[in-house]
Amino acid sequence: MWLGLEEGLTWTLWNQARAASADEWSGRTVATALWASATAGAILGGTLGTAYGTTPGRASLVGSAGLWSGLIVGLVGAGVTGDSPTADDTYLLMSALGLNAGAIVGAVIGADVSPSIARVRFVDLGALAGGILAGGLYLAIANAHADRQVMTLTLAAGISGGLVAAWHLTAGMEPDYPRGAHRDADPSSGGGVVPSISPTSSGGRARGVDGLVLGLSGGF
Repeated sequence: MWLGLEEGLTWTLWNQARAASADEWSGRTVATALWASATAGAILGGTLGTAYGTTPGRASLVGSAGLWSGLIVGLVGAGVTGDSPTADDTYLLMSALGLNAGAIVGAVIGADVSPSIARVRFVDLGALAGGILAGGLYLAIANAHADRQVMTLTLAAGISGGLVAAWHLTAGMEPDYPRGAHRDADPSSGGGVVPSISPTSSGGRARGVDGLVLGLSGGF
């Protein structure tokens, strides 16, 4: 749903930026586009999650990958375009394309790595820290001579570096596989069940066996 909303917002802003004032969408059209894209995203996400299985960490990774890739690609596009009159068009168009590409890459990586939601949040924190650190250092060094184009590219580089660093630093965190996946057949691992048979006695003087109790033991 969030990816669908981001899609609708990005494409709507791109249309408003490139179109003449008379051709811009009305408020009702914009609201309809945002509602439709968010609804379509929720339906598609629920369908794919049900068909192929997912975890909170995988879902979070898809959302974060789409968000950060859209931002980074858009910043690079704006930085390369510079002061061109179409800089805002390029930024929004590349952001929309980067959002789609990042979501797909996040889904592929998530299916293989299956990170926990905690690891994804640490990666998000790394991206934020990288952007703040790189942007803050550049502004401190450039001071009054800061260039908008250089600043944009520096932010993109800082966010990218923070993402890569956080991903590698959290590589040792425990993965979060779906239930029943990546388990051994050993009962101690939660993947096996052992049948058991126990005799029962009436407890009298004869102490004879008068029945059996059948059961299953193991991890579930």
